Amino acid sequence: MNRLTTLILFGSLTLTQQLALAGAPQDPPTMTVRYADLDLTKPAGAKALYVRVTQAARDVCSPLDGRDVARASRYKACVQKSTSDAVTKIDRPQLTAYAKEIAGAHGPVMQVARD
Repeated sequence: MNRLTTLILFGSLTLTQQLALAGAPQDPPTMTVRYADLDLTKPAGAKALYVRVTQAARDVCSPLDGRDVARASRYKACVQKSTSDAVTKIDRPQLTAYAKEIAGAHGPVMQVARD
C-alpha cells in the first residue's frame, strides 16, 4: 500500500518571497494531508482526496489572500500551483484524472463574437 500520508509542499515563489520579507524562514509552508482512509482506485476516493488537497492549499496560501486584484491573483495562482504540485507528487491515476477533469471544467471560457 502507498504511504499513509503525504507531505505536500505548498506555495509559490511569490509566497516564499513574501514570507521571507516578513522575516519568516525561506522554506515554504507545508501541510500533511492524510488519505489512508480513502480508496484511490475509486472515483469517490480520488474526489475526496482532491477536496482535502485543495482545502490544504487554500489554508497554506491564505497569507496571500486579499481584496485587491494583485493579492487575489497571487492567492489563486498559489492555490492552483499547490494543488497541481500535490496531485503530481501523489501520482495516482484516478486523482490525476479527476484533477484534469476539474481543470477542464474551470478552464477559460471563450465566446466567439457573431458578425
